[in-house]
Amino acid sequence: MQMRAMQGLRYRIASGAAAVVLLALLCCATALAQTQVSNTAQVAVPDGVIDTDLGNNSSTALVDLYTVALAKTADPASGTPVAIGSTIQYTVTATVSGAATTTEPVVVTDTLGTGLNFVTPLPAGCTANQQVLTCTIAEGATGTVSLVYSATVTADVGANTSVGNSVTGGDSCSASCTTTHPVYRGVSFTK
Repeated sequence: MQMRAMQGLRYRIASGAAAVVLLALLCCATALAQTQVSNTAQVAVPDGVIDTDLGNNSSTALVDLYTVALAKTADPASGTPVAIGSTIQYTVTATVSGAATTTEPVVVTDTLGTGLNFVTPLPAGCTANQQVLTCTIAEGATGTVSLVYSATVTADVGANTSVGNSVTGGDSCSASCTTTHPVYRGVSFTK
């Protein structure tokens, strides 16, 4: 998807009147590398009209941009076998980059697979509803925000041979946003 220039938009406003024109623009991923965008509006004086103040015929608004990239790790590391009853600690890192702080809350959602249950307490700003953890990173965030929480491997894992979960939110996932742990079952021998 590419951004397209919007040119040739013209609005007629009566002399002495005021108007507000709002445009909602959607952008593409390539623009996320920018740290700022600008929008300039210019007034064209009609033929035959004398403008005595040419200094107020244009206005530019600058808007700072930011991106939020997610990354997720687990302890023990993803791919490491775990037993029923084990606790896995997850860390979701949200990195805010660009020229600005977040201008609205950022919602991060982590969904546990079958055989995992959240361990309380949860991080500040997070709530759990069954298998879904929803965390809100407040407006005004800068730098790196880490969300650390744990889940226990339960007997509900059933016939599954692994447990996993995945996180969504932000603008991108700079590293793996999914973890998977093989589940080994205890073996006992009797004689």
